[in-house]
Amino acid sequence: MLRRKPTRIELRSSDRDELEDHLRVAAAAAAATTASSTPTTTPPPFNSNPLLHLLHPPPGAAPSKSHRIGLPTNPNPNPKP
Repeated sequence: MLRRKPTRIELRSSDRDELEDHLRVAAAAAAATTASSTPTTTPPPFNSNPLLHLLHPPPGAAPSKSHRIGLPTNPNPNPKP
């Protein structure tokens, strides 16, 4: 099977300058965010929504499978009637 020849895109000098400026700004912004970012822990928001508890578990909670998928943890699974 024959390969197609790659197409060549012709750029005007103004387009090239605009692309270079964009790449330069994006690289500077990426460098600034990595240099200024410090790992901070934010406290989880207090809300009674159970879905938010899945996203922001209490600090002492152990991540169990039932906790991750949202099943309630029952300390006594077979209560006597």
